Amino acid sequence: PSYGQAKFWLLALDDCTDHGWSNFLKKKSDLSDKILALIKDLKSKQKVTVKYIRCDDAGENRKLEEACLKEGLGIQFATLYCRVRATMDSAGLPDKLQKGLWAECANTATMLENMIMTPTKPVSSFAQLYERDPTYARSLKSFGDIGVMANHADKKIQGKLADRGKVAMFLECPVNHSSDVYR
Repeated sequence: PSYGQAKFWLLALDDCTDHGWSNFLKKKSDLSDKILALIKDLKSKQKVTVKYIRCDDAGENRKLEEACLKEGLGIQFATLYCRVRATMDSAGLPDKLQKGLWAECANTATMLENMIMTPTKPVSSFAQLYERDPTYARSLKSFGDIGVMANHADKKIQGKLADRGKVAMFLECPVNHSSDVYR
């Protein structure tokens, strides 16, 4: 605990301006009160209406979602994990494979999130940080796509109908942002 007995740091960040607010909590259950106070303060003093809250699906955040619903604030809650689930469902992966590939899909979802631009955010967060567009933006693939990777090392003469590569699943764009190597 801090000298003020705080054990948890709550950082709220405005996605449009990147303005942050720090609150320090003695217990996680204090989160709802702090965020509701911030939302109401923004609306009354700054004429800003909060439309979306993005957070993980921890218990204290679910309580915040319930409190916002009870207050009738009309806020939509989203987690990047929702995008991960939707992406894996869209890929049609069986449950067992989804459980093993969730981290790969989360990494891809994060990379895509870093590329998003909107009318109020005309430059992606990736471009703001690295001062260039990501190399993977040029040739995006859908997570879970199945394709054949050519095996250029095997230069033997083969019959016309022989396999020319290995069946593979697309997992993620290049981790090394200067590379064009996909997994």
